[in-house]
Amino acid sequence: MNVKAWSDRFALRKAPKLAKVLTAFNANVDAMVFGLHQPAKALALLSQAELAEIEKKCDSELREIKSQSDFFSALLHSVKTGKAMHLHASQGVFDWMGSVFTADETRIGGQAGIMANQLSAFHDFVLTYSSLLSPLQASFFDQKVCFPSTSGKKLVCHPAKKVARKGDATKVNWIFEFKTGEKLKAKSEFHSPRANRLIVSSPAHYTPVFENVDVKQLAKNADVAMLSGFQQLHLDKNLGATLKKISSQIAELKKANPKIAVHWEFVPMEDKKAEKLVLSSVGKAVDSMGINEVEIVDVLKALGAKKEADKIGKLENSYSLYLGARRLSELLKLERVHVHSFGFQLAVLRKPYVVAPDKVRDALVFSSIIAALKALKGSAFVSRKEFEAHALVPSETGFNQIRALEGGLDEERVKRFSSMTRRALLESGIFELNDHYVVIVPSPIVQPKSTVGLGDVISSMALAAERG
Repeated sequence: MNVKAWSDRFALRKAPKLAKVLTAFNANVDAMVFGLHQPAKALALLSQAELAEIEKKCDSELREIKSQSDFFSALLHSVKTGKAMHLHASQGVFDWMGSVFTADETRIGGQAGIMANQLSAFHDFVLTYSSLLSPLQASFFDQKVCFPSTSGKKLVCHPAKKVARKGDATKVNWIFEFKTGEKLKAKSEFHSPRANRLIVSSPAHYTPVFENVDVKQLAKNADVAMLSGFQQLHLDKNLGATLKKISSQIAELKKANPKIAVHWEFVPMEDKKAEKLVLSSVGKAVDSMGINEVEIVDVLKALGAKKEADKIGKLENSYSLYLGARRLSELLKLERVHVHSFGFQLAVLRKPYVVAPDKVRDALVFSSIIAALKALKGSAFVSRKEFEAHALVPSETGFNQIRALEGGLDEERVKRFSSMTRRALLESGIFELNDHYVVIVPSPIVQPKSTVGLGDVISSMALAAERG
């Protein structure tokens, strides 16, 4: 492989033009805890019997946190596997956490919030709709982020602080970040194979739908709609009506602006029965989905694609993730599935796709740089100045994943690629198949201070650059 071709792409210093983006529905405040010192100190106070119970539960992946021991088991599982986890906690557990841990930093959180602030660093107009907007929450938004209201037939924009609602609650998530090689001891000692985080989500009381705003006007003022926050839904008597309203509003966005790209940035749901219904409803209404290597396995299983899910579980690499993304695209009729993983990202694009594959690839490169800088700094967003000064290079891990994808695709063919063709495919990262393209790019690998929000940044910056 000609590595220089990729190095030249990553020498990018001038940001591409970005599309106008609408983000919705979830914004919250993230209470960040960097490193495992505080959890280790809390674990040291527990009895041997309590530690034994925690270790016993940490072998499996919990779906929610109902007790203090559940919290420690979830954190140990995340540390020993090196995998990101996002779990909901009861109010009682959340109150306990507030009495035991101290945040090293508080910042904007929630996918809609993280995306909005990052996009505003590169664009003067970002629309955001937040289902909750307390004065405290509003204080974390950038001044350039626009909150809409409708006056007659016109869309009126306001800074967050001017439209904050005093009666709204503030949703707070605790984020526990750890580095590669960090250790956490219960009865045994666990070392993390990879930097990652555990997100503990507080109970939320909002519905991810647009209220008191003209959806048509939102669509006319955006090229891309990045939707998130559906993980708060539960299987109750209102779910059917809520899903019907969400799907209707997405259809309204598309009718008002046929060129708008509607994207769902996926987060696993606590209620798996509800998740299956949401996937079948919202998943079939949107055009695009962003997902990581852990989440796609659960989604494929929920949709009955056990073969593809098991293949990823047996050997997680670019080729197995491509097969999963391709199947997900087929099942939900998605135009675009964007998978972000360690050291690379790939996108499956259903033909006829509205953007040239090489522009999609270059947008993925741009988003990779932004995400790596965010991880390295551990900051809430990356500035234009920081981007222009970057010295990041693609990783060898990423190059190996391009080779793995090319090798898997070549084996599917009746007639194998020539060596010249294979070299060209490796250098371009673009593979054309009968009814779709798959685009893959290597990503820089850094020692991150923070990993939270990287998927949100990757997805939003990539799609905004692609449609700009």
